[in-house]
Amino acid sequence: MKKIITFLFFIFLFYPSHFWAQSLNLPFLFKTGYRVNYLYLPEQNSTDVRYQMQQIQFQSMFSLKSKASLELANFNFSKMDVGFRQTFLSINAGVRFFDSNITPEIRTFGNLSLGLTHIRAGIRKGVWLYMANVGTVQDLNSINTIKPFGIVGVANIGILGLKKQNIFGVALAYTQAGRFLPVPIIGLNRQLSNKWDFNLLLPISLAFNYQWNNKTNIRLRVNPQFFQVNMNNINNRFLPNSDDKTVTLQNRQLEINTILQYKYHKNLRFVIQAGAVIGNQLSLQQNKKIYQKNDFDIFPQFLAGIHFNLSDGWIGPQMLMAD
Repeated sequence: MKKIITFLFFIFLFYPSHFWAQSLNLPFLFKTGYRVNYLYLPEQNSTDVRYQMQQIQFQSMFSLKSKASLELANFNFSKMDVGFRQTFLSINAGVRFFDSNITPEIRTFGNLSLGLTHIRAGIRKGVWLYMANVGTVQDLNSINTIKPFGIVGVANIGILGLKKQNIFGVALAYTQAGRFLPVPIIGLNRQLSNKWDFNLLLPISLAFNYQWNNKTNIRLRVNPQFFQVNMNNINNRFLPNSDDKTVTLQNRQLEINTILQYKYHKNLRFVIQAGAVIGNQLSLQQNKKIYQKNDFDIFPQFLAGIHFNLSDGWIGPQMLMAD
């Protein structure tokens, strides 16, 4: 029945063309999406190191090209293939304000990344996702030494039902340390009940979603976080045996969050997030030598955000944007 409905829809799109091998550009299908988030981490202390951080993050996703196709060789319905292709451009930018006794003043870390996401879907070939992303995290006091990172990947999404999908893929990451790392991608989406959904995407996140009502959604999420940045002008006591005060700061942690999303309008959502950070580690490295490594106790974090779409299409892209 689903195939028949889909076929009739595409007949309507392509009529009166010769619909047995046709394609149609659909620039109006996807909307332009934006996210603005503010993250606050209270001051933390461990042995002789303290730090506090705030982050403002901006994300956007633009639809570059949409195309639908229909192939019906010799009007043989058993060989019919309905296809869809979509390409997005994503921009992710932000600043972190890092206040610590590691440096004599508050430091500002900027991040910027550009990405392309391409989706190909068809009845016969399934759903494939291709992505590429390049960016950098940079101490704004030393923008003359930019070290980029990047990742490319491909994944197959097996659709077993409206709320049942399996994801298998592979990615290759290039780190700011100049190393290439293969990354397996394994995921699944399951509907547990009328109110609950379960999402797993390794190595990124695990989440339970509760649909409270038509406007309110609650999400329980566990996800790792990691960032690294080169910075200079370090206080002498943290690099006692080095004349070079430029180091690599690494921060890794595991976040457990509760996220409340309220849909004020079909194109506007407000987001509030509260949670805990565990396994938080801050380290200073220079020439692959670790000068300082500090582990912190469990501490809270808070986030507030606005997610909105423009009215330049039919479908919102928020589900494709990174949390």
